[in-house]
Amino acid sequence: MSGNNGLFDSDDEDDIQYNPDEGSDYGQPVTAPPPVSAPPPVTAPPPVLAPPPVSAHHVSAPAPVPASPAGYEEEKTPSYPPVGTPSSGLAPPPPPAPSPAPVSGTTSAPIPTPVPAAPAGLEDDSVFTVTDPVNSGHISYTVRGRDEDGDFEGSRRFNDFYRLRSSLVNRWPGTFIPAVPAKKAVGNKDDRYIEHRRHFLQRFLRKVGALPHILNSDEFKIFSRPSGDIEKMLSMLPKMTPQALVERYKTVLFIDEFPDEFLIKQCREVINEFGAFCKKVLPTLKALRETTAKMVPTRAQQNANYKGLITSMVKFEEEALSQYCDSNYNRFVVGDPSCPDLKDKCEQLSEELKNPFGEFHNWILGEISDIECLQEAIHCRDKSIQHRAKLESKKKANQKEIDSLNKGKKTLKTLFTSKSGTQTKITTLSASISQLEKDIEEMDKLVKMIEVHLGEAVIPHFKETQMKHYYEVCQRFAVMEIEDSNRSATYWANFLENSNIKMT
Repeated sequence: MSGNNGLFDSDDEDDIQYNPDEGSDYGQPVTAPPPVSAPPPVTAPPPVLAPPPVSAHHVSAPAPVPASPAGYEEEKTPSYPPVGTPSSGLAPPPPPAPSPAPVSGTTSAPIPTPVPAAPAGLEDDSVFTVTDPVNSGHISYTVRGRDEDGDFEGSRRFNDFYRLRSSLVNRWPGTFIPAVPAKKAVGNKDDRYIEHRRHFLQRFLRKVGALPHILNSDEFKIFSRPSGDIEKMLSMLPKMTPQALVERYKTVLFIDEFPDEFLIKQCREVINEFGAFCKKVLPTLKALRETTAKMVPTRAQQNANYKGLITSMVKFEEEALSQYCDSNYNRFVVGDPSCPDLKDKCEQLSEELKNPFGEFHNWILGEISDIECLQEAIHCRDKSIQHRAKLESKKKANQKEIDSLNKGKKTLKTLFTSKSGTQTKITTLSASISQLEKDIEEMDKLVKMIEVHLGEAVIPHFKETQMKHYYEVCQRFAVMEIEDSNRSATYWANFLENSNIKMT
């Protein structure tokens, strides 16, 4: 934790950070699939048509996906609604693109027409970015974003993100704080890991951007516009007492400090039900994480195999086919002088093919970390209840000591205390009891406010947001698969234009 200025600094608290390497087989050798025998001749394939229109409750037709490293496309996070405000639903999709007309009037294999579309909500246009990792002894990233004071930009290290989140968890107990990647001592300078960490730091920043109370908090402003060492500045923030937290949640989160008892009961039911769901679903998601981790390198190898395939075909034509056709190069396929770019285009195809399994795997990692962060927020509610019990115990102990002093009983600590010293001790203990009573009263308020916040705002919004993210990742997966199919079909249709293998 950053400094001792939170509510639970006296307790050992584990931060929820997700290690993106956990459950991943990145770096493991992948065995190429066995060669497939040549299929029998087939008729020319029909052109690729656009999918039929879908209802307003489903995502729209697929669109091109920005060319970026497979598996690192970002998800957009909807804004976090204030307490008592219903979460907005999905925006209606744009009208579906018209289906292209089939290619006719030719006996050669038709070149498939790509499926044009623009699915709503998937554009990577967020103002919150973490980019340009630079290794200067330690890795720093360029961070950009916008809050109520305008745009901000600067260079930040991973530790700055880590300290920020620790401070937020400590000073905003019972609220949802997104995860940052876990610390890693070995291999944290590896290029692939740096990119993976950058992706999840950007994910953290974008999720914070959807939480106005966090984005515009004192803690985040130290991170976004530091005037010195971020860790030191965070530690210098005033300690959050129960009274300070009640006031913060009342003015920033607009939670009534005296909520209706029936509402509290309903919120407790929501919290308990969702807490049980989290425990049940996490093992399933972690098993799915292991499965998708194996799919990522397999698809990457499959995409790379096109280069190996075309190289093998070139070698065969040069060393074997040339003998069969008496060095008549017009009988070549890949080496046919009339189609000189088939080899280059195949290598280009191999580089352009995407890996939708990478993005799906990243979504699983994010889903797990989000659920664990919500568990952490619920756990803070439980810790607040425990903290109140500790205050009550301390009050009883102080009162018991006052009673003993008033009766003239001596303990090892008061054996040599004078009468005036005893009176001073009683006065000090009485003042402590008075403060403890205020703290207990404020803790009662705080626990109820946290329960209302979790049950009425956080959990309902979380459910809708995660559902929308799932629909978006499914849509993007389909988009990437269709685009890859279009690229592949277009290349192989051109391949069939060679007169030696042309289909009639």
